[in-house]
Amino acid sequence: MFDSILNDVLHVVSLVGQSAPPEYLQKLTYLVIRHPQVKRIDTVRAYTFGVLYFVEVSLRKNHL
Repeated sequence: MFDSILNDVLHVVSLVGQSAPPEYLQKLTYLVIRHPQVKRIDTVRAYTFGVLYFVEVSLRKNHL
């Protein structure tokens, strides 16, 4: 009984949009900055979306 309750709680936590671990965010930042057209990154965010992650990257434009 307790195992099923704990399992349910873990599933709910993964669905509510917990932030990704710092290591995952670092890897995402590295991948984004390596893109040839990206010059500056403002923010990188990643949230749980079930068993996957929803990723949001904000880029800064270069000033002319």
